[in-house]
Formats: sequence, C-alpha cells, structure tokens
Amino acid sequence: MVPSYVAAKRKSHDFPVFNVTHNCLEFLCPFRICPSFNEIMGLLVAWINRCTSNKVCMYPERRDIANKKHMHTTKILFILLSVFLTSCAVDKDIFQRETFEDIELLKISTVIKLEKKTHSKDITPDHLIGIGESIYPNKNNFKLGTPKTFDAKEKPGFQLESEYFYSTNDSSVKVILYQWDSLTKKKNDIFKIDNFSNKVIVFQEKFNRLKDRLTKELGQPIVIDIEQNKTSDSTFRDGIKWENNRGLKAYLFMFGNKNGYRQIRLAIYKN
Repeated sequence: MVPSYVAAKRKSHDFPVFNVTHNCLEFLCPFRICPSFNEIMGLLVAWINRCTSNKVCMYPERRDIANKKHMHTTKILFILLSVFLTSCAVDKDIFQRETFEDIELLKISTVIKLEKKTHSKDITPDHLIGIGESIYPNKNNFKLGTPKTFDAKEKPGFQLESEYFYSTNDSSVKVILYQWDSLTKKKNDIFKIDNFSNKVIVFQEKFNRLKDRLTKELGQPIVIDIEQNKTSDSTFRDGIKWENNRGLKAYLFMFGNKNGYRQIRLAIYKN
C-alpha cells in the first residue's frame, strides 16, 4: 500500500525533499544551545537516510533533479553542522567568567594572556579608535585608550575581531566588542559556491545562537528591533539588547543587505 503523502506527491509529480532555508533549519532547531556530538551525528545520519530512501528517488525521470537538490541540501547541512561544532568552543571563550560575568574586574593584562592562549593575532592599531554611544553609552565618561584588538579565524568561514576598550586610569576593561565578518574568499571557501544562500544561512544561524545564549545567560531581551524583511531599504540592521539584575549589558546586532552582505557585532559591558 502506498502511503498517502507519497500518493499526493505522485499526483503533483514531485518528491519529498527538504526546503533548505526553512525545514532544514527547523530540523536542527530543537538544539538551541549546544548539541552533543551524538546528537549532531544523529541528525546527519537521519538526513543521509532520507536522501537515499526509495521515497526520495522513486521517480527515474526526476532522479537527477532530486539528487542535485539533495546534494545542495547536504552541503548546507554540513556547513550548519560545522557552525554548531565550532561555535560551541568559540562561545565558550566569549562567555567565560572573566570576559562576561566579571567583566568589571577584567584588566587589559589579563586580556592579553587570555588571547595568547587562543593563538589570536594582535592587530591593535597605533592610533586612537573610539566607540559609538549607540553601542556603548559610557555614562560615566571613562577616558578610553586605543582598544587592544585581536584577530582570529573561526570555522566554518568567519573572521572574528575582538576589541577591548579600557580605561586609561586603571587599565580596567569597560566594554568588549566582537565582530564577525566572512573570510576573504579562497579556493575552497564555503561561501564561494552558492555564496548568497550559504552566507545568509550561516550568519543567521550564528546570530540566532548568540541570541539564544545571551537570553539563557541574561534573561529575556529588553529591546528587540528586527528590520530584516520588514523594510523596503536595501540594507537592514537587526538589534537586540539585554540587561540582567546585576547591570551586565549586551547588545547584539547584525548588518546586512539584499546582496548577501552580513556582519555581526556583540558588545558586552557593565558600567
């Protein structure tokens, strides 16, 4: 007996496949913080089984089309799984006690030691750089020095820049600004093939993961301003703000345009 959903697909001369930009993300959605290795492998095995099942490839005249769609979906899935695997480690560095909960106790000398452990590159500029009041209000009017700045590569294809703005009076860190950009394209860059869809999906997933982790750590957001898909402009800025009962604040925002450009920033501060 043919299952009803297969019969329905036969009538429409189609076949059951995932919509990459929606169902594939929904498929991964239950793991909102950090999935275990077994959970990730379970997802991958389930998808491979789906792709190789008779239900997917039961129409010979459409098998080539199905295979191409599944190859594309599988590639996206591998990219997302890579984001899951690597983001857990990177997020652990961002949300460690010294640079998050106890940021008011952080000294620039400690920052240098922590960054050396991650083998990041010191790219501190030799001229003064400020930070906008829309990101860090600096209500106490601290005199900030040139931020210690570090550059690191984050899989699957991010360039992570970390800026530590500190007071020149006592070298205490007042705000940390993280920035994620896409790496310059290389021969095997995952963003090079199907650049637009890959970049949009991976950056959105990164943004969502940071949002979920910040909500877990700080509670529900106090400001949510999502412009994406709600404006006729060619550019957008999605922003979310948090503040917990200890005065710890976070501002997560993402810039983007209709051509697939994306950039994520995260500011962490207290005073």
